[in-house]
Amino acid sequence: SGYQILNGTRMPTKNQIICIGLYLGVTVEQMQQLLRICGRESLYIRNIEDAKVMYALEHKYSYEQAMEFISSSQPK
Repeated sequence: SGYQILNGTRMPTKNQIICIGLYLGVTVEQMQQLLRICGRESLYIRNIEDAKVMYALEHKYSYEQAMEFISSSQPK
């Protein structure tokens, strides 16, 4: 699927775009722009997963730190 994305025959999912953006260390604004360019929904602060992504970007987490933080469950 990576080749198809780079080839332009397949559009990446929102999660794939987020992973790419986290790996590249983009800002929140750049992530929003990436999502818009690919025709995906923007990050929405009231969505818990999106809020975690935004937090990780704002605090400049490494890719590994961000993925661990985003995948961690919420405290009850």
